Amino acid sequence: MAKHKQLPARAVADTLGFPPLPKPMPGQPEPRIGRKALVGQYVRPYKRTVDLSAPGRISKGRQRRHAREDGTEGRLDYSAFINAHR
Repeated sequence: MAKHKQLPARAVADTLGFPPLPKPMPGQPEPRIGRKALVGQYVRPYKRTVDLSAPGRISKGRQRRHAREDGTEGRLDYSAFINAHR
């Protein structure tokens, strides 16, 4: 099996469809672009539907409590995935 040169994290993130890094604001440090993706550098929001999987009627209060306790929104971190596929 032939070895190949590992790609930088930014090249893999581009193929996954992540937007390019924003230009730094004046007086702020430049964004760090390294070989490996940092935790929290490439994240995407997600929204999960509330599925209580109970037969019959489900009250609004139970739906809200389930959404509050189990969460329906969050952010997926792709840094480990990008680093594994460099």
